[in-house]
Amino acid sequence: MTTAILGQMKTTYSRDALLAELASVAQRLGGRSVSRRTWVRETGITTSQVYGHFGTWNEFVTAAGLVADDRSRIPDDELLAALRDAFVQVGGITTKRRVLKFCRYGNEVYNTHFGSWPQVLWRFRGWAEENDPDFTYLADLPQDGFAPDLSTGTEGSVHATPSWTSNAKTQYGPFLNFRGLRHAPINEQGVVLLFGMVASDLGFAVEGVGTGFPDCEAKRTVSKTGHLERVQIEFEFRSRNFRDHGHDPAGCDLIVCWVHNWPECPVEVLELRSAIDCLSE
Repeated sequence: MTTAILGQMKTTYSRDALLAELASVAQRLGGRSVSRRTWVRETGITTSQVYGHFGTWNEFVTAAGLVADDRSRIPDDELLAALRDAFVQVGGITTKRRVLKFCRYGNEVYNTHFGSWPQVLWRFRGWAEENDPDFTYLADLPQDGFAPDLSTGTEGSVHATPSWTSNAKTQYGPFLNFRGLRHAPINEQGVVLLFGMVASDLGFAVEGVGTGFPDCEAKRTVSKTGHLERVQIEFEFRSRNFRDHGHDPAGCDLIVCWVHNWPECPVEVLELRSAIDCLSE
């Protein structure tokens, strides 16, 4: 199984292959645990591949017979200051996936301390208002709706997020702040727009876009030769929508989507959510 990222082919690893690779890294480095950053540095395998098989990084580490790194004792102030530094480095309030690439601590640590990502942002806003009121992106943080539940008596713990009913007004994806696109796509049209913004960066020359299947005809640069080859592209918000829409895999060379959620997909997939992480602003 392969997927396309930046015009290249990427290997998809099985659960057992990932565990074997992690054990090999630990043995080579002589440690009882391996951090995510060490993993990526030593193997070149993205953490998204790991999370396709394991719920958390510590689950992955313990499944390989190693010792999980307990960071539950890190002070909240330290975590929130690290998050501020990451937002400054990335240049705004953006998606969890993007900002945590620049952060000293990972998703599991913030989940343990604060709850879901909206709750993390809510807590971060309160911290920034008190400790860094001149924070450049303060206005982009949620102002209400994610108040912590302190009923357990544990100060600062967060357990529940209120559920809000849509008011039928325009809705937006999470903050993305990528070039001219303020929010992440929430539908196929957003995928088409974003692909148009980055097509040349990813090695594509678009010949035309239509409303029939497949949606787009383009040429892309072949990595080894530098030659161009013709590709038929279908846009989907999620790759699995391709199957749900009843499309014929034989009629399409590439699915371009925001979220790749179909591991057994018989068609090559370009997940824009991952691809733009490799592009400059």
